[in-house]
Amino acid sequence: MPNMFDTSLVWAQVLKKLRDNNEHALHGACADLRDIEFTADYVIITAHNQTVYTILKKHLDLLNKYAGGEYIQLWLAKKEANKKKTIEQLQEIFGDKLIVEK
Repeated sequence: MPNMFDTSLVWAQVLKKLRDNNEHALHGACADLRDIEFTADYVIITAHNQTVYTILKKHLDLLNKYAGGEYIQLWLAKKEANKKKTIEQLQEIFGDKLIVEK
């Protein structure tokens, strides 16, 4: 039978344990993440800058320990994806007034 549980609850448990264990900097970095996907088996974190990625990568074993298993996967977004996302957000704000040169 497949592993069926709510990985968002696993992530909530990780955040609670970080707070309870006074891991303030790591808790702050994790609490501020914007791109987290919860699948049936994993918590997939996509970091959008190298600094956050490096911090999380350094502490990935601890995060998985707090998760109770190898549930957390970490990815670094490609710069082109970040650029495209920024352009899309600006187009939502400015509409046809925004001209993007390639």
